[in-house]
Amino acid sequence: MSRSLLLWLAVGWVGYAILPWYAIEDGFWNFDWLGGYPLDLDFAPALLQGLGHGRPWFLPIGLALAAPLAVFGRDRTDPWFATALLAAGGFGLIYTLAQGFAIGIGGWEFGFLETAFGELGDRQFGMGYGAVLACGAFLFFLTEGVAARGAIKGDVFVVGSIGLIVPFVLATGCVVIAAASQFHGNPDDVLKMADEGVNSKEVRAFNVLLDQRLAEGEEVEGMTDDQKAAARGGLPEGDRRMAAMLAERDNLALANTLEPLVGTPETTELFIIFRDETSGTETYGAGRYLYATLEDGRAAVDFNKAYNPPCAFTRYATCPLPPRGNRLAVAVRAGEKRYGDH
Repeated sequence: MSRSLLLWLAVGWVGYAILPWYAIEDGFWNFDWLGGYPLDLDFAPALLQGLGHGRPWFLPIGLALAAPLAVFGRDRTDPWFATALLAAGGFGLIYTLAQGFAIGIGGWEFGFLETAFGELGDRQFGMGYGAVLACGAFLFFLTEGVAARGAIKGDVFVVGSIGLIVPFVLATGCVVIAAASQFHGNPDDVLKMADEGVNSKEVRAFNVLLDQRLAEGEEVEGMTDDQKAAARGGLPEGDRRMAAMLAERDNLALANTLEPLVGTPETTELFIIFRDETSGTETYGAGRYLYATLEDGRAAVDFNKAYNPPCAFTRYATCPLPPRGNRLAVAVRAGEKRYGDH
């Protein structure tokens, strides 16, 4: 067994047994996920998901990662060497992607699977760093097996390069499309430039949006620049961050969404998206919605009014997910339960 094969075998097992399998909502490099790692369902590696969280569909991935050990000590010219790697790489890659697309935040993504296996009663989110490393290992096994069969004169480097180019092009295209359709960006860069007085187009757009908000409640025409700057700084933090996000994406013409998203200064109704310990078992996996009335800066939240989002009833709906701050570490058994269970 070559050193490169051992290296990718180790990479695959790191992705499967150590790193979080699912995508980290707040970004991998902020390390907030370490607070719930490895027992938190959102941050657990695939091996623990399969053994400890009742998700057996992860276990075949481990078997595929273990299969290359069967060629340990065998020469590349041994027919079993290529067969084992082709089987492990091909099955592992196809199965990993298939289970990711087959099970979504609402359970089964395809009606025929629910008909065949019944209601799943679970959900999963997008694949993250653990899944990427495991798929990378499976891709290497596959190209190593193809080379061992004699493709391109058995040149592992050339076959591996071709194998990497195809998914790289596909992934790059997906990233470009996702970036072009991204609704919001990170507002911190714009806020920092505004605080430092940088005269960039993003800061100018940011100030225009804030001035439009100021104009709703007071006269700004006669203000000096210093007075405007002070008034902008006195706006609610939610208004400032939303304006910064829209300013960073001004080429998508999203500025007109500022008011409906943030609300007018006289807003008295809050729309809340939350998850709790019942999500995915007793209640809909992606979370529930409710409204609350804001009075004197305070709101009484009545969970009896919690209701299911449209995604609970049809796979053709698109629903926002609760932010991390709205994921409750308690079981909220009030409100609507899972569709079909009550």
